[in-house]
Amino acid sequence: MIIEETTVGGVTVFRLQGDFISEPDQMSFQQKVRELVGIGKTKLIVDLHDVHYINSCGIGSLVGALTTLRRAGGEIFLAETTQEVRAVFETTQLQQIFRFHALVSEAVRAVDHRAG
Repeated sequence: MIIEETTVGGVTVFRLQGDFISEPDQMSFQQKVRELVGIGKTKLIVDLHDVHYINSCGIGSLVGALTTLRRAGGEIFLAETTQEVRAVFETTQLQQIFRFHALVSEAVRAVDHRAG
């Protein structure tokens, strides 16, 4: 999996590309989240448009990121999830703890709204 990091409207966005299924993916993702928190960036949008499959390893990474960010006073927003990925969240009932947005731009507005 590739993690492309950008900033949109002052908010960090991780655009994930490829399947989110392996332990190395999990370790890389968690390290990037810890680095963000370490420099005081606690609002993260994860763009899942190019992720077509996610398993327990990937879900665990996102739950871990949610915990890390919330402990630091931040939040994680998921954007542009595919139907296949969204179904995994619904099956595990984790759609209740994550904030989903159809577009990255909507997630950026949600972050701005929460900050204000």
